[in-house]
Amino acid sequence: MKRTVMIAGALGAMTLLAACGGGYGYHGAAYAGDPDVYYDGFYGDYTDGYWAQDGFYYRGGDGRFVHDQGNHFRHERFNGGRGFHSGHAPAAAPAAREPGRP
Repeated sequence: MKRTVMIAGALGAMTLLAACGGGYGYHGAAYAGDPDVYYDGFYGDYTDGYWAQDGFYYRGGDGRFVHDQGNHFRHERFNGGRGFHSGHAPAAAPAAREPGRP
């Protein structure tokens, strides 16, 4: 009986601790190889994004893709940045912006 209670307690503790990962909320699949995007967490949890000709687009809280204006997503490692794998541009990806226009 004690053994069953201890096993159940250990499984419960592992389940609770698994939710304390402290990541940026990345829900993508596991990929082999080096990350292709590094992010510092400025906009909140990273859930999805892709590289376009005019920079990086990340999925905002409303589900739409938003262009990174602050250099918070980079190709190379930097202090405070964590590595992730970007996705592919959606079929209705935003067109590249003209220089100097938001």
